[in-house]
Amino acid sequence: MAGKKTVQSINLNLDSDPVTRKGVMASIVLASTDGGVTRLDFVNPDIPEDEGSMRAVLSSRVYMSNENLLALRDMLNTHTATWKVEAHDAQGE
Repeated sequence: MAGKKTVQSINLNLDSDPVTRKGVMASIVLASTDGGVTRLDFVNPDIPEDEGSMRAVLSSRVYMSNENLLALRDMLNTHTATWKVEAHDAQGE
């Protein structure tokens, strides 16, 4: 049947060093796309500065193919579908 998606599961044995396992905190994610790859910068603002600006620290930088980024979006939509949280409207609508 045309348009039907096939779901495939993969079992990963994931390991990391102790520092990586702790993770990082970020409250903002910035995206920049160049061709078929998107860079995600995870940022944590930490110190207020003059005139309402804020200093921020880059917590992590991740590069993903646009195809994998769409899969991430779909997974997050499914993961958060039952949350009772009012979403932030980045477009200001």
